[in-house]
Amino acid sequence: MNIVYGLLGITAAYLLVRYRKAVIGFTGQWSFAEKVFGPGHTDLALLLMALFIFFFSVAVLTGHMDNFLDTSIGDRADQQNEAGREQIFGD
Repeated sequence: MNIVYGLLGITAAYLLVRYRKAVIGFTGQWSFAEKVFGPGHTDLALLLMALFIFFFSVAVLTGHMDNFLDTSIGDRADQQNEAGREQIFGD
């Protein structure tokens, strides 16, 4: 399933770059992007968003996201599940 999510994300990033003018025409100028990047830089915000989506999708596609989540969040989630199990079942 990671292959499907990764390919969908890469495709979405490509389409966001390819049709960013149409997206801006549909959504309008983004005030936060105009404040942060300067006037007329909603394009830059969309490009940065597409870049983030692309790298995140490649990480999902290659399985690096699973490794990252297992090492960062997985241990904590396992500990919380065990503590909850002990409270409920008295193990």
